[in-house]
Amino acid sequence: MSINNITILIQGPLNKTSLDNIENYYLKYGKIIVSHWSDDNKELCKRLSTLEKKYTHLSSVSLKDQPPMHPDYRLHQLYTTFAGLKKCNTPYVVKVRSDEMWVNLQPLIKEFLKDDTKMVTSNIFYKPTYDVYHISDHLMIAQTNFFKEGMRKFFSKLNAKDFYFRHKDITIDVAAVACETIFGRMFLYGKHGFNIPQSENAFKEDFACIDVNEIDEYVLKWNNNNKTFEKPNGVLYNGEE
Repeated sequence: MSINNITILIQGPLNKTSLDNIENYYLKYGKIIVSHWSDDNKELCKRLSTLEKKYTHLSSVSLKDQPPMHPDYRLHQLYTTFAGLKKCNTPYVVKVRSDEMWVNLQPLIKEFLKDDTKMVTSNIFYKPTYDVYHISDHLMIAQTNFFKEGMRKFFSKLNAKDFYFRHKDITIDVAAVACETIFGRMFLYGKHGFNIPQSENAFKEDFACIDVNEIDEYVLKWNNNNKTFEKPNGVLYNGEE
């Protein structure tokens, strides 16, 4: 895959972990978008500004007016992801979290190129047996147009006041739906429209995943349990504990 065809989208509050990895992403993959909040740490904002001056194809978007906790940061992740996608103009996009880093994304890209109509994620909380489109939201690659259109459809059905879905087949509060499931549904909206396949079929035809330990080096977070997994100099992620 040409680096001209891919963008790395880093989303979430500015974090030293991902900023330290900017040069690695830039040299290997070219285009980077950092989508974050305008009231992030001032020193990290200054550092991002310096990096943007150094790297031509690094750009950023900062959002104001953070949404309320509902019940956690899932809406924050959705907003920063969508804002970054709006700026993305390459055929493919890799979405990563700002508190994580990945040194070599080739295993992810290799799996994706087997069928670029799929969304490929990692095995972190990837749950095909849950029957609710529960993919992983820690690391994902997809066609930009599918991802972007799916998020556009999602936000068109999301009431800004009470955060309820308004489409006939989604009647439960966002707070009751895992972020992984929301991302899974959104991708399918972008690919299929609102008439999406059953979860079991989607995991066969629309989703795939890799084992994160195929990647040479990483830092990943399980914030709900206050855990950090690192390769090679720490505890590896070997499945949900």
